[in-house]
Amino acid sequence: MSIRTTHRTVIVIVALCGASNTRPASAEDGAESQPPQVRWLVSEDFKEDVAHNPLVVKNKVIVGTDLGMIRAYRCRDGKPAWVYKHGGQVFHRPCSDGQRVYFSSKNGVACVNANDGSKVWSLSEFSGDGPTFVLPEKKMVYQGSGDGNLYALDSATGELLWAVDFITDAPQDPPGFLGSNARFSNTKARPSALASDGETLFLSVFDQSRIVAFNATTGDELWSFQADGWIFGAAVVTTNHLYFGSQDKRFYCLDKETGRKVWSYATKARIESGGVVDASSVYFGSCDGGLYCLDRSSGELRWRFAADPRGERNTPIYSVPILAQESAIFAAGEGQAYAVDTRTGQLKWKTRPSEGSELFCSPASDGRLYFLVTRPTDEEHGKHSLLAIGWD
Repeated sequence: MSIRTTHRTVIVIVALCGASNTRPASAEDGAESQPPQVRWLVSEDFKEDVAHNPLVVKNKVIVGTDLGMIRAYRCRDGKPAWVYKHGGQVFHRPCSDGQRVYFSSKNGVACVNANDGSKVWSLSEFSGDGPTFVLPEKKMVYQGSGDGNLYALDSATGELLWAVDFITDAPQDPPGFLGSNARFSNTKARPSALASDGETLFLSVFDQSRIVAFNATTGDELWSFQADGWIFGAAVVTTNHLYFGSQDKRFYCLDKETGRKVWSYATKARIESGGVVDASSVYFGSCDGGLYCLDRSSGELRWRFAADPRGERNTPIYSVPILAQESAIFAAGEGQAYAVDTRTGQLKWKTRPSEGSELFCSPASDGRLYFLVTRPTDEEHGKHSLLAIGWD
């Protein structure tokens, strides 16, 4: 995704994981299958209005933009489906219950129909750009706001159900990670992501370097855990554990019920995104240029794949991998998308979908195509676009 303060958010997609293998792997090991091709690309809509992380809802891919647009395109061919003008940068990826799309900006929280983009409700009083998350079974949508509150709204009407403050009990900043340096002007907090297991909400609070757990029905705070650095990405939730990365260069596993640390794993650079799990492993990217596969239970390294460097430096990886068909498909900041065998960590294929462009946002998939947002490397190279890659 694009830079916000000193941050850039990258795209990555991955596939299903597997067996143990600690042999280092790299892009030089060679591809095992043909890479996907660009099936469509939209750039005109984003020349003056940058798009952020895509979301797939049924047969549409949806993005929020810097100028407050929600744009929907047909997955199969990239043809425009609808546009909703909200106003205020829609930076965080929207969320959906399959029928409606929810999102927020400094202009408030809003809900539109997924089919045609018509407005269902819009609430300006819950302003403060932040992440949203919907639990269809509870008929509730949640927003972490820059005013320091987590809000729960009725997903059908927007009615406020409860609000809980997450500033009052904020811990002292860890050394080298001052919260004041991480917050935007005129905001009290910087919530960066939400995750849930259906009963508990897990809020990543970037400027507080912590994860806070809340009861999804009542809003009661259950526990909080502070890392030694800022936390940008969403946690990954399993039956018993919670996984996330931090700018302190470590990837963490917590006990989901208590917030107690089970293990942590150190990389060589900051970690800007969350991860993804299969039955036995957890996968995540680091800004040291590596895609890691760890044993979920012990945190032991199974393998590390090194993406191609960016000049003389390791390429940053901000993306959350998507797992499918025993492959980890992800994009790196230097502009290539990769598929890595989840059992061995060996390269299957790599492709550069937009010459001269960077990949700094998290992609999405409809099960057939993968959707990526690109941005220019500089004024002379690359472009802002939404594109789809896949096979015939």
